[in-house]
Amino acid sequence: MADSAEKPAQPQGGAALADIERALQQILQAIRDGQDDGIDQLVDQVGTLVESLDAAEADAQPQAVQRVRSLWKQTALALATAKWQANAELRRVAAGRRTIHAYRS
Repeated sequence: MADSAEKPAQPQGGAALADIERALQQILQAIRDGQDDGIDQLVDQVGTLVESLDAAEADAQPQAVQRVRSLWKQTALALATAKWQANAELRRVAAGRRTIHAYRS
């Protein structure tokens, strides 16, 4: 994974909404670029960002909050899709190995 996707900003409770948005965009870009090897780690990062979002909403404009919530939903969907695709690929590899093993037997 690239450094920018590997460790996006991890805002604390009072973090600015812009920091959360930037971190979500980095995660989403990493997924789009296929740099999603650590899906569980990315899910944890999104969870941390969503927790920070609650604290940051109080000081933000409603349009900005809506934009970040939409980005969060896109990121969550992309992570779910990437995880599903990774599981499907693992099943294909396992089936291929069983076929090769059966062929050699």
